[in-house]
Amino acid sequence: MKHSLYVVLIITAVVLLCVWWRASVIGPHAFNGIDDANIYYTYARNLSNGFGPVFSPGSSTVEGFTSPAWLLLLTLGYMLTNGNIDAVALTLSLICAVSTLSIVYLTAERYASTWIACFVFLASISTGGFIDWLVMSGMDTGLWTLEITAAAVLMARTSVRSTLFTVILCAIAVTRPEGMMVAPILAVTDIFVRKRSLIHVIPVAATIIGVIITRMIVFGYPLPNTFYAKVSPAFLTNIRDGFVYIVRWIGLTSLPTSLAFAFVIYTIVRKRLFASLNIVASSAGISMLVVAAVVIEGGDHFELSRFLQPITALVWLAFAMILYEQQSETARLSRLLYTVLAAAAINQFMPLSMIKSFIIGRKVFFHTTMSKITYEFDLAAEGRMQGILLKSQFSADELPNLGSFTVGGISYAYPGEVTDLLGLNNTRIAHAKPEGDVGKRNHRGFKKTEFYAYPPEVLYCFTASSEPEAIHYMADLVFDSPEFNIMTHGLLSEARFQSMFSLYRVHKMQTPTQVWLFARNDWAELVQGSTTLTPIWSLRDVKAKGVNL
Repeated sequence: MKHSLYVVLIITAVVLLCVWWRASVIGPHAFNGIDDANIYYTYARNLSNGFGPVFSPGSSTVEGFTSPAWLLLLTLGYMLTNGNIDAVALTLSLICAVSTLSIVYLTAERYASTWIACFVFLASISTGGFIDWLVMSGMDTGLWTLEITAAAVLMARTSVRSTLFTVILCAIAVTRPEGMMVAPILAVTDIFVRKRSLIHVIPVAATIIGVIITRMIVFGYPLPNTFYAKVSPAFLTNIRDGFVYIVRWIGLTSLPTSLAFAFVIYTIVRKRLFASLNIVASSAGISMLVVAAVVIEGGDHFELSRFLQPITALVWLAFAMILYEQQSETARLSRLLYTVLAAAAINQFMPLSMIKSFIIGRKVFFHTTMSKITYEFDLAAEGRMQGILLKSQFSADELPNLGSFTVGGISYAYPGEVTDLLGLNNTRIAHAKPEGDVGKRNHRGFKKTEFYAYPPEVLYCFTASSEPEAIHYMADLVFDSPEFNIMTHGLLSEARFQSMFSLYRVHKMQTPTQVWLFARNDWAELVQGSTTLTPIWSLRDVKAKGVNL
């Protein structure tokens, strides 16, 4: 027990050091979570304040979050800390990451040796994106990683009581949508291999059925709203996107980890190790289940392979155990292992994308000088600032409806109604008839017909020092963003849209900053009270006159 405590303390210190390093890399907004994490924070706050599972106070219930278990933990933390959600998310993520790394370390030490355990630990944390996603992001990635890691270790230990394993499987079922596939597969596998009773499967099945029934009663659908908004209804499209996601993981995020995974699978198939369900087989089996789920769902749009980070520690654990069992000479084994560790370190400091950049002449990217998901943190911070800014311009009973494609940071800071134009937090948009399957992955949920049927009152709120600067800003956003125009199916170039929205200057007493809105014209004409709006340019005028003003 004392040894395990020392291990946990040392791993905690190393992880905290890595967090400090990654925070310096990500930038000043590293501890505010990414924009999607701020969606969780919004639901946690609304639940804590008694509004229920809603995206905006007073709106209808919607499951715009993917992980009920993660939301429950955040909500409890929010209530206990009086709303310090950023600290709650970071603390919970740290606990999950330290627990995961402690489990794989102690497992490797149990079945092999201390230096093998050190290798697994160092190889895991040196993998690009591991700390960023498990700890820094504020997402459910750390919790999901801990659960599947614990399940793999428990499956391999015959001496462990099945009750703990059952609890883990039930947690898996309520942490991720794919958990409802993974949990029963693991339960059935354990029965056939370990010859255990069917009794421990009943709680798993009951949990899954209970989650589905609860969703149907509360939200009206069996799966999270995010699933309908993000996952393409075309199965072959998801498979295609899923394989592209795997290729990007191999080439742009973690080449050493993917090669180690391939070696593990090859060894297991060649030696038929699945039948024994040892630590190698259980780790590889759960990893393959996660990969299969990623392919079926089509992956996601985030950099650094968020969906595949959870298998990192299991892959390195299985890899090290295979080499330990195969090599007889310690010296030869240590040289081989540390060669692989060096490859992992190279992947952290100089990923394959850097080699590609030399070949095709693009900008060189280092994990050590920036993070590929820094943009996601900045997006959340910008959203929070936009929400605070818009809130400051109107009284509590005059707050306009704000429509946006990135709503996490905005919704957390803005008390008014926020319309998620991609449908993640809007059942009407998520379940409307698809209008196309083009654009960025997970950003194909926009429905033009729904936008025109329920147009938001404000599309954007920002500050600019002068009128020409504001006009240039609007022109760049609307007319010089091809990806944005593709995502909206050409909405921005339509005359109907351009006639509906204009750039407005906000005038409010005791507000020294110059605030501007992209707002709906018919709404702006009705604004009264302490805030007045002055129309500057319509979108049609900006397009006609150009941006060289």
